[in-house]
Amino acid sequence: MKTLLDRFFPRYSKVILLILVGLSFFFGYWLRGNSQEARFSGLAHQEAPNKAAVKLAPGTLYACPMMCISPREVAGNCPVCGMELVPLPGHDHEAGTARLTLSEKAVHLAGIRTAPVERQFVSTDIRAFGQIVVDGFGFSPEFAAKPMAKIYIYESDFVWLRHGQSLTFETDTYPGRNFEGKIAFIGVYVDPATRTYTVGAEPQGSVDWLLPGMIIRATIHIPLDENGQALDPEHPPQKPPLVIPASAPLITGKRAVVYLAVPGEEDVFEGREISLGRRAGDYYLVQSGLVEGDLVVVNGNFKIDSALQIMGRPSMMAPQDKAAEPQ
Repeated sequence: MKTLLDRFFPRYSKVILLILVGLSFFFGYWLRGNSQEARFSGLAHQEAPNKAAVKLAPGTLYACPMMCISPREVAGNCPVCGMELVPLPGHDHEAGTARLTLSEKAVHLAGIRTAPVERQFVSTDIRAFGQIVVDGFGFSPEFAAKPMAKIYIYESDFVWLRHGQSLTFETDTYPGRNFEGKIAFIGVYVDPATRTYTVGAEPQGSVDWLLPGMIIRATIHIPLDENGQALDPEHPPQKPPLVIPASAPLITGKRAVVYLAVPGEEDVFEGREISLGRRAGDYYLVQSGLVEGDLVVVNGNFKIDSALQIMGRPSMMAPQDKAAEPQ
């Protein structure tokens, strides 16, 4: 079947067809380029006001409140969590420092809370088992015919025992009910088969509920002195130990780091390496590095530490000497 080109230009139909195809490609490419240029030109006009809006103050970095990304020199939203980046003034980010300044909004979004370093008596616990007895079972004769809690203490815990220490215990006979008592007798002989010592505790309050042979589970509360040793409840020292909440220190190996609110400077936090003593429940004893009244960060300290790590400043994982080394 002949085309129009074959009729009117029988000798040059194929050449003309190739020329027409080439021209169609050329004009199509030209039109596409003009449309892209117009689109990019429009975007450039739209982005110009944004660039003016995010013009940096000298030395300012912008960080994600959730520390998803490294601090950057352009404001905007975090590409990971979508939160608005907050400014980190540069005067607190000199190399080798462990200080971080946050905006009020960043402090709120990161959930940063502080608590004072204080002195108070705290306790650690020993858990043991035993039974109720009424005929003394080797205790002092003064306890004969009285319901007593006979408790078995492993020899590794014997060093913590003192007369007068308080305890709580429960029994399966009365689920959910706790009884209180005080240590009145401490045996001095260890059972060679079980490696346990026998301790007698005198229940406080009504004892009518307690019957011979009841199996009990006891928790003995051990108040500590400044050195983390068991103190005598009947003759406590005048000065309680210095303690911080257990959520305050960031611990790695033998190092412990806390972040403090810098006095007189709003929303400025400073890292400090400290020496900790024994943990006692919800607290740690402090041996050195803090004084009473210091405000330590108890919530949000991981986020502060992460920001300092990202910026190459001293932190939990990078102490002062390592952070100062060139990368």
